[in-house]
Amino acid sequence: MIAAVESYLSVRRAAGFTLSNTEYLLRSFAGFAIELKQPHVRTATVIDWASQAKSVAQRHTRYQTICRFAQHLRVEDPRHESPPANHFAYRLTRRVPHIYSRDEIADLVLVAMKLSSSDPLQPKTYASLISLLAATGMRIRGKGRRERALPLWKTTATALRAWLAIRGSVASPELFVNARGGPFSRWGVAYVLRSHTKAAHRRCSTLNGKQVSPHVLRHTCAMVVLQATQDIRKVSLWLGHSNLTTTEVYVRADPTEKLEAIEAVVPPSLRKGKFRPPDKLLTLLKTKS
Repeated sequence: MIAAVESYLSVRRAAGFTLSNTEYLLRSFAGFAIELKQPHVRTATVIDWASQAKSVAQRHTRYQTICRFAQHLRVEDPRHESPPANHFAYRLTRRVPHIYSRDEIADLVLVAMKLSSSDPLQPKTYASLISLLAATGMRIRGKGRRERALPLWKTTATALRAWLAIRGSVASPELFVNARGGPFSRWGVAYVLRSHTKAAHRRCSTLNGKQVSPHVLRHTCAMVVLQATQDIRKVSLWLGHSNLTTTEVYVRADPTEKLEAIEAVVPPSLRKGKFRPPDKLLTLLKTKS
């Protein structure tokens, strides 16, 4: 079983997948099966092993991981059983994403530009990085280490050319480098964003207590594209989603964000308010009911 796990991981990683959590789960299952002296995948064993997890979501993840593993093995050895999908009847519920407002992003960039640093390039690096993430919705590291073509606004492209002229030549091929001259990690960008948000909330109180991560900037970009195009398919293409199901979460965004977006395009004389029905209307409605 361990040899089969190694072979499976090798094939999948050659296709560009990292599989760090998958490796942990596969080795755990292999150890479980070895203790039972089972050289082949058995559905009952998969269920027993997956059921050890505390939550339904964790049990589902464990179970589906072995399902994919078993399907791979059955191609060459039909003695492996293929467990039926979704045994635990788990249904993923995506949370409504957190969104930054335009003022909040502007304050983040302004704080970055005013950063006190011995390296005069560092403030411009952080400001440009935050601006690019908000404008493009790009990931810090692509899923599966795959490359993607990314659309850019004309203003974004102009800003990037200006940044490259300031940055000059560096040893790293990455567009942005950290204080040590190396590429930014996801954790490094998250740290930069947290520290700037903490400083910016003094200027923009709505940032106080707000969830902070590079992915929030990706969500923000998605909402901007949705508000501009009113087309969820274009948001999906922009973000590089494989299907619309992933993108539909943005349609369920905070209603207050939707109201603010509507206010931005209606005539200035029209603004949200409170409707107080007259007594005659209330009486009429009561008689009709």
